[in-house]
Amino acid sequence: MEFFGSNYSLTETYRLVGAVQSKYGGITAYKGDKVVFPNGSVDPWKSLGLPVGDPDKNIDAFIIKGALEMLLA
Repeated sequence: MEFFGSNYSLTETYRLVGAVQSKYGGITAYKGDKVVFPNGSVDPWKSLGLPVGDPDKNIDAFIIKGALEMLLA
């Protein structure tokens, strides 16, 4: 399925995910609190979210089976 044109392939998406992680430090650099991270199980961007919550910071994280960003696969 193509949403954004031929410039956006799965390979390009993974490359961009890596670039974002390199620039901002990945999940270990996250300092926010009072946040919910819904992660789609088939979302190629899910590695930019937090895989588990942190009750001390009021952070919840969960996986939505079959979800791709805001779409259901």
